[in-house]
Amino acid sequence: REMLPRLQWRGDVALLPRGALTDDCWASLASGDSDIWDRLRRTLGARLLGRQQEIGVDDAVRGGAVAILAGSGSGWVVVPGPRDVRYTLDITRCMFSEGNAAEKARVRDWKVEGETILDMYTGIGFWTLPMLAAGAAKVISCEWNPDAVEALRAGLKLMGPTFEARCEV
Repeated sequence: REMLPRLQWRGDVALLPRGALTDDCWASLASGDSDIWDRLRRTLGARLLGRQQEIGVDDAVRGGAVAILAGSGSGWVVVPGPRDVRYTLDITRCMFSEGNAAEKARVRDWKVEGETILDMYTGIGFWTLPMLAAGAAKVISCEWNPDAVEALRAGLKLMGPTFEARCEV
């Protein structure tokens, strides 16, 4: 018996885990009731309902892998981070992981005030934004995924002009 799996939230978007609610019972329900995903979305109070997909090993930029099941509007969300950081990204185009709690705690405590930092494989700014919030004088952020660069620039703008001025993308 499949129960409603543990959801993850990215802003106002509810995400089902990979493969969740895809067995024969759910497939039968969805084929007989085309509104089932939207009813679930509304019940959860989500703007969008999505299902995480496997990130392909052939995806050179490790983009997002989310199938939108219900709702409307863009995939852009704002997600809180450490040190009052707010990340922003399009969940359908950028990867984001809430895991790695021990690593986040370790990096959060780094003394970076006044330092210049090089962040390789920046992504949406997972480390760049907290380092700026911690007082880094400058962060040089290197990223080759254009969708992640767009999200990083949006996150810098969201955090304010002092963040934008201290980050070189």
